[in-house]
Amino acid sequence: MARPTLAGMLKNRETVRHNAEHFARLNSLCWTRSPLFCLHAGEGTSFPYLPLARHLDQVRTVFGVSCRRILNHDHHDESLVTMAADYAQSIRHIQPKGPYYLLGWSLGGALASLVANQLETQCEHVAMLSLVDPLIPGTDEAQEENWKESLREFVETVLPNSYMNRFDELIMRAENSAEETVAGILRELVADEKAPDAIALPKLEMGIAGVGPDLLARGFCVARYLRELARSIDALPPTFVAPHCWWDSNRPESHRLALYAQLGQPAASTELVSAHSEMMNDDALSMALVQLLS
Repeated sequence: MARPTLAGMLKNRETVRHNAEHFARLNSLCWTRSPLFCLHAGEGTSFPYLPLARHLDQVRTVFGVSCRRILNHDHHDESLVTMAADYAQSIRHIQPKGPYYLLGWSLGGALASLVANQLETQCEHVAMLSLVDPLIPGTDEAQEENWKESLREFVETVLPNSYMNRFDELIMRAENSAEETVAGILRELVADEKAPDAIALPKLEMGIAGVGPDLLARGFCVARYLRELARSIDALPPTFVAPHCWWDSNRPESHRLALYAQLGQPAASTELVSAHSEMMNDDALSMALVQLLS
């Protein structure tokens, strides 16, 4: 399977029903078991779940849930809770009744927990809640940030160092962090005839093979939008389903205890050797999930 591009995935995404246009099927259909719904992380796309989906091919259908704002810049969620309520409704358009299987990595872990709570509030059965090094409200992870510094880090990741002098000149003139402003900066940075037509993003959680400056700007702004929403919630509501948790071994114990205080004790808790950014590529995680979902 060729590595997809963001443009291609948005253009050619396969949807199930009209109310789930932000859902994409990531592997082949499996009619014998309920599907697994994977909630997007902080970059807003379902790209990180493609390796897991390949492992689960013929085991379970995997649906990736992307942020609506990726597809529609004008879409706005009041909070992470209202976003989760919207996702729960869309999940029920695809699968009207439980049991439901949910998974989330990073911010997606918080979203999966909130979706589980929404479904349980509707008297639906959540059979499995899998959290992969999740973001935990109330910890020091969701601090307010300087958008110019965030954009600098983003540009340093996707462009050679030789572009940074020009970046400093452009960022000084920028008056706001609107998507049009960010896109303009990125367009000027790659306007040099030596710049590539598509920018490789090997280090990003977005998992994009190559995109242009406008889609890069959309991705950057969606990530900032999601971080802002993450700050809108102080704690996760408890769930009846006990979560299966996988952790970066460097994650502070205080974060894990904070999650268990919010959700309840886990069904299982496992440390992975992979760093946070590489966890969805971890074969040990994929194999564990295949066993749980088979």
